[in-house]
Amino acid sequence: MKLKIRFCPDCRASVTSHWQNWFEGLIAVILPLNWFKKGLIAKLENYFGDQINNFFLLTKLAKLEDTFSLNNLPVCTAIFIREARKRGIRIFNIKSIFGHTNYFLGKFDKKKFFFESLPRVDWLDKYSNSLIDDKVVVKKMLQQQHFPILPGKGWWWWQKQQAQQWAIKHLGYPLVVKPRYGTFSRHITTNISNPLELKRAIKRAISYAPTFLIERYLSNTSVYRGTVVDFKMVACAKRIIANVVGDGLHTISELVAIENSNPNRSEAQEKNAVVYKIEIDNTSKKLLQQQNVKLSTILAKDKLIWLQKDPFIRLGADIVEVTEKVHPDNRQLFQDIAHSFGVRLTGVDLLLKDISCSWKTQPSAILELNSLPGIEMHHFPSSGQAQNVAGAIVNMVLKYY
Repeated sequence: MKLKIRFCPDCRASVTSHWQNWFEGLIAVILPLNWFKKGLIAKLENYFGDQINNFFLLTKLAKLEDTFSLNNLPVCTAIFIREARKRGIRIFNIKSIFGHTNYFLGKFDKKKFFFESLPRVDWLDKYSNSLIDDKVVVKKMLQQQHFPILPGKGWWWWQKQQAQQWAIKHLGYPLVVKPRYGTFSRHITTNISNPLELKRAIKRAISYAPTFLIERYLSNTSVYRGTVVDFKMVACAKRIIANVVGDGLHTISELVAIENSNPNRSEAQEKNAVVYKIEIDNTSKKLLQQQNVKLSTILAKDKLIWLQKDPFIRLGADIVEVTEKVHPDNRQLFQDIAHSFGVRLTGVDLLLKDISCSWKTQPSAILELNSLPGIEMHHFPSSGQAQNVAGAIVNMVLKYY
């Protein structure tokens, strides 16, 4: 009998993933190994990790396959493997007795390397991946190094009341509440404007993680993802809130259906996707009302209607590649942050209005860093020139391995 998977009505992820994120969040904070710089510890971690993989292969508890399908892999992994194979690197999947895993072995020029999802240069990085993904610690370190941030503070789930009082007193409205650990913009609430919304946002965050972050909200800005490989910004993409543009013929509902029929858009529950189908929910209906239209309204030609308030990919946001428009100061900012954290592969989320103007001349803030950046957004943007980030990662592999 096949078990039915329950999905969260809020973020569309499986409820099981919430328990996993809660557990991992507890371990990450209770055992804060991320505070240690890498160096010798990292080399030992990589050495023993490789030995474990070799053990499973030698004992035949796992085997190597190089004819595996890429269809069920994370999109970023599949993109990298295709590019690596073009460059003469053989990639093997490590298949356990339970089936295929997300661990791989690469071989070239009598050299070999193991990796999970994407290859990194962990033994040379200054800090662990868990630190890079810790929104609270990263915020403190960015502030210490005088990078632009939004004021905020991290809290445990039992500190709900204290957190609310502190935020109202020290930050004021509007606010943002987000889980301390987590991906895909899950259980984040933005533009909070009153105590009731703040209380609900905290409850929403702690349903996904044991710790959360409250920070000030910066209005009239967009989120830009700069992906840095070997300390060089190789691509930048802008997330655009889900929308439709009128053609004078179809209703808003029909325009959404037409857009969602695009084969590049996937269902919210699917993991291996770049962009997702536009979600019509209560937020959408409120926004339509504010824009004086209904789902049954035939939209005038070229008239744009917003359907969500946040540029979240899972809600149908578009991805616009803007690499060529990045101002030199902003490009340098992405690279300086990667250098500061000593990480050779990272995604940096920057909040500002216009990426073609310097961050120094407009309100701006670094939102977070990502140790496993979604390179697929640069390869398959909704619009703009695709960027070969996977090729830059292959260059990094050939250089350091």
